Amino acid sequence: MSDSRAIQAHLEPILEILQEYVLRDSEEALPRGFDGALEKALEEARFLQMDSVIAALESILDLAAGGRPDPQELLPPLFSLQDTLQAVPVDIPADATPAHDHPDQFLQWDGQSDQEEVLRLDEHQRFLLDGALSRGLTPYVLRITYSGFSTTVKALEDLLERELSLVKVISSESRQRLAALVVSSGELPLRAVLDQLPAEQTETLQFESRQIDAQAFQSTGDTDRPWYYDLPPLVIQLEAAALDRMRFYISRLQAIVNPRDQPLVRELAQTLESAVSVSLRNLVESLRTPLEEVAKGERKRVVLSYGGAVERIPAEIADVLREALQELLINAITHGIEAPAERAGAGKREQGSLHVFGSIENHVLTVRVVDDGKGLSSEEGLVVGGLRRIKKLLQQRLGGAVAVRSGERGTSATVTVPVAAGGWTGLLCMRESRPFVVPIVLIAAVVPVGAGEIVEEPSGGGFLRYRDRQVPLVEAHGSHPVEPVKAAVIVSMLSGDFAFALDGEPEEVSVIPDGMGTVEIPEKGLQQVTVAIQPGLGENE
Repeated sequence: MSDSRAIQAHLEPILEILQEYVLRDSEEALPRGFDGALEKALEEARFLQMDSVIAALESILDLAAGGRPDPQELLPPLFSLQDTLQAVPVDIPADATPAHDHPDQFLQWDGQSDQEEVLRLDEHQRFLLDGALSRGLTPYVLRITYSGFSTTVKALEDLLERELSLVKVISSESRQRLAALVVSSGELPLRAVLDQLPAEQTETLQFESRQIDAQAFQSTGDTDRPWYYDLPPLVIQLEAAALDRMRFYISRLQAIVNPRDQPLVRELAQTLESAVSVSLRNLVESLRTPLEEVAKGERKRVVLSYGGAVERIPAEIADVLREALQELLINAITHGIEAPAERAGAGKREQGSLHVFGSIENHVLTVRVVDDGKGLSSEEGLVVGGLRRIKKLLQQRLGGAVAVRSGERGTSATVTVPVAAGGWTGLLCMRESRPFVVPIVLIAAVVPVGAGEIVEEPSGGGFLRYRDRQVPLVEAHGSHPVEPVKAAVIVSMLSGDFAFALDGEPEEVSVIPDGMGTVEIPEKGLQQVTVAIQPGLGENE
């Protein structure tokens, strides 16, 4: 008898009890005699020298000592035991489609700023646009980003000038991006144009284009309000920005109010948090009806259940996660769960089980779909087209991943997505080797600083020339700016704009508040990084 079959007889009843306990989510204790079953399984695992099983069983024994272990703490060893029984990884090949097949996903926090800037036309550009509109042409705003050094902004500008009717273009070589206003007689053939570049260059490109209503270019009659302010916003960008703005202010609420108002502030923060998050249990429950329809069409019977300590997930990942879970669950019904007669012949209940477990550990959301079907072979996994699509979707949209394991007693599909509970997005900046973070919700722009762009004052202060005006140039940590200043973050506050001096280009990061005015940046392994929100003073200084 193989090691896997020898341990299987011990682990299957343990797994069934643990799964039901987690899914039940009640105050009931584990059944009597469970410790004895664990001890016997542990003895067998030690005899077989199965280190991962030993570690999982020892962890479960410790957690079960009180009879009512925390379901969230049970999930890691539970997943490990599931992997033991579903021992064969299913290969999900990478998709060879170029990254720019999903253009919307590259939109960054400065997309709205790019749109406003490219639509700020001088007299000649407005003359070109008016002539195009009079001929019935359609205006588009397009944005392109690239990575690496195989492409240059100059090459992109030359290509657009040659192939499209270009009204205006703005670009940044240092930030490797370009925005343009173009006109076309029909649908903009942007992809066909960019495909003229060598293959090694197009692989690094991401792009999007948005049609602009020609009526938006008509004068509003309000001389104090630039006409381009009335254009439709980049909806995807503004939705993400609104969520991020709420998270930033939620994180700051309790730090800025009178202590006697703390209970009200906590309630307000919880109310706001519900607006930027989604119930994972409700998300899974919303899949019940479509899954029942699939099972009915396959002439199979299934029951769906959810368990785990994850109550809510960030709203912006909900749609993608729901799509991924639906595909994985349909995949389980179609390719894993057997027909009732086949299940009965194998000694199983006629009704197949679909379990969904959710956990969060070290800022990573793990959602696992487990079925008790016949399993998939590696070859079968290659023809399940949905797995490849879900893998690509999670990678491109959420920076996540999916892994599938299978065995004779079923299949498990594990989705992992990085999350930052209560976190928000900022720019990680460096100045004189000291890091600090500026909330993106307060940022108007990031600009390179060249020679002659800083105006120094005799008092030691300075100003940065920015868009035909001067804004105060300051240090995040208190001193007056000194050369060299290579870049600047323009911060927009009700009291006025100012610019933080930087040593180089900042980096967009997800942060989690870890103290009064400081944050943790998990992806960088940094803690207690100062949050800079006003000239010369971080929040904790």
